[in-house]
Amino acid sequence: MGVMPLYRHRYEDRPQTFSVLWERDVYLQGDARRWRERVFATVAFMGLFVHMCAENVGSPQRVVQRTRAYFRQGVALQYLGRHADALAAFASGLAQDPKSLQLLVGMIEAAMKSPLRESLEPTYQQLQKMKLDKSPFVVVSVIGQELLTASHHTASVVVLEAALKIGTCSLKLRGSVFSALSSAHWSLGNTEKSTGYMQQDLEVAKTLGDQTGECRAHGNLGSAFFSKGNYREALTNHRNQLVLAMKLKDREVCGIVLRPAFLCSGCLEGI
Repeated sequence: MGVMPLYRHRYEDRPQTFSVLWERDVYLQGDARRWRERVFATVAFMGLFVHMCAENVGSPQRVVQRTRAYFRQGVALQYLGRHADALAAFASGLAQDPKSLQLLVGMIEAAMKSPLRESLEPTYQQLQKMKLDKSPFVVVSVIGQELLTASHHTASVVVLEAALKIGTCSLKLRGSVFSALSSAHWSLGNTEKSTGYMQQDLEVAKTLGDQTGECRAHGNLGSAFFSKGNYREALTNHRNQLVLAMKLKDREVCGIVLRPAFLCSGCLEGI
C-alpha cells in the first residue's frame, strides 16, 4: 500500500485521531530522515488532510480540523522558505474560518518574517493606529496586494480571492481587491478572469461615484479588449475614459488615451 492511500485509510478508520497520529509519525519519529524531508511531508499530508476534511463541509468538527491543517501547512511552508505559499495557506484557512485568531496571527507573523516585511511594516503600523490590524479582510487584502507588488502573482490570486470570501461591508475596499485581482490574473495570462474583475471594479467605482476610479477602470478595459481583438468594445471604453479624463481636467490621461483610441478606430475601419 502506498503512503498516501495508507494515510487516507487511517483517516477513514479514525478521523478523530488522524491529526494526532500524523504528528506522532512526522514530528516524533526517531528515524534517520532529515528535518527538511519531514517538513516536505508535512506540507504534502496537511494538503491531503485539508482535501479530506472538505468532503464534510457542513461539519463543525471538520471546519476546526481544516483550520488546524491550514495553519500547520502554512508554518511548514514558512520553514521551507516558501513565504508566498505559506501566506496563501494561511489566507485559505481564514477564508474557511475568518474568526480564527491563530490563523490571523500566524499569517501576520509569517508576513513579517518574509521578504515583504520592509514594504509591509509601515502599512501594518498604520492599520494598528486605525485599529484595523485585527480585521481578517483588511489584513488578508493588504498582504495580497503586497504579494502582487512583489510579483508573486499565483499566491496573490489565492490570497486576494480569500479576502473576497472573508467579505467586507466596504465597497471601496472590495473595489481595491477587484482591481488588484484583475492585475494579478492579467499577469498570469488569465485574460477572461482579469476582464471580469475589471468590470466588477468599474461597477464599484460607478456605485461610489468615484470618477477617477471609473476612468482608470475604463482604461484597463479598453486595453484588455484591444489585446483580445475586440476593437469596438475597446474604443467604447477608451472614449468613456477620455470623457471622464476631460471632466476631471486630467491632461496627462487625455494625452495618453488618444493614441489607443485612434488605434481602435483604425482597426475598426480596416475590418
